[in-house]
Amino acid sequence: AVRSLVVANRPPAELKTRIESLEAVSSEAVQRYAAAHLGAAQRRLAVAGEARTFAAALRPLLPDAVTVGQDALDLERTDSLVRP
Repeated sequence: AVRSLVVANRPPAELKTRIESLEAVSSEAVQRYAAAHLGAAQRRLAVAGEARTFAAALRPLLPDAVTVGQDALDLERTDSLVRP
């Protein structure tokens, strides 16, 4: 959030105000947000690397895991990770 203000050439006073507002967020507020928005139903996991070196170990933990080849992966497109 702060970086976007710097990149957007916002005034220094606005940057200071933004930092202060971010620092004012309590750990309890972060926990509430995480509980509401980062549950298992909304969670997605990406593991990058040579699948042959770890896929067998992950399979018991993630039986529905989908392997996407590097040539087919486009993280800029949300539809590229949709199950076939």
